[in-house]
Amino acid sequence: MADPHAPEPLVCLHGLGGSARAWDRVLPGLRARHAVRTVSLRGHVGGELFPVRVRPSVPALVDGVEAALDAAGIGRAHLVGNSLGGWLAFELAARGRALSVVALSPAGGWRPDSEEIHRVWRLLVPAHDLARRTERHLDRAVRLAPARKALLRLGVEHGDRLEPAEAADFLRDNARCRFLRPLLRSAIDYDFTVPEPDVPVRIAWSAHDRLLPAPLYAERFRTLFPDAGRVRLPGVEHVPMYDDPALVVRTILDVTAPDAVPTAPDAVPERAGDPVPAHP
Repeated sequence: MADPHAPEPLVCLHGLGGSARAWDRVLPGLRARHAVRTVSLRGHVGGELFPVRVRPSVPALVDGVEAALDAAGIGRAHLVGNSLGGWLAFELAARGRALSVVALSPAGGWRPDSEEIHRVWRLLVPAHDLARRTERHLDRAVRLAPARKALLRLGVEHGDRLEPAEAADFLRDNARCRFLRPLLRSAIDYDFTVPEPDVPVRIAWSAHDRLLPAPLYAERFRTLFPDAGRVRLPGVEHVPMYDDPALVVRTILDVTAPDAVPTAPDAVPERAGDPVPAHP
């Protein structure tokens, strides 16, 4: 019999080309209230390979996360996802696996074969190729703060504030994602359409997001999930856990354990018409 006093499970899902360690900075704050599990996605560092004859795709990633939840004995959990992880959280909610959903700059906010998904391809593929070509030299490349800021600009607003080893790990995870191109290719024609979850939902968009700026990618989520709470996270880039972990923790716990947050998070209501960040 389940312990009624045990903390509720919370599952963190990282983005495309990332790894579970993207959550390292927020884990202490989340574990104060939840039994937290990070999941390494199939085809990513720390994750399993795709099964034989299974095409890399969003549904195949969802299947992998569901298998991980089953193996851990988790039926439903608070689902927290960043970028691709946010997309997967909504797909998992449609399968009945969510107690709540917090999506941080979620991917999927495009129509099939649209300019928006092709723009993501044009940004991510060259960055991935560069990381692969320079992987052997990453530790040296990130020694200087200005270099860290430049190399991490698609994910972290203040990459210069990261320790060199942490910055190198961020880039190395991207370089070692063997299925980035196939997964992006599968996303070009995938029509993300799922029912609105019947659990609490918050969509939190990074105010400085260059990869998925809200003016280009948030509107689809307004259509799909009109009742979701929406906030904008100031001062952070696409992977906000690196820029302001305390803000991310408060943004999550405000949904999953509101009694743990004495004041509202420093997020602000999402605004339509915010300018698109300059092309990186």
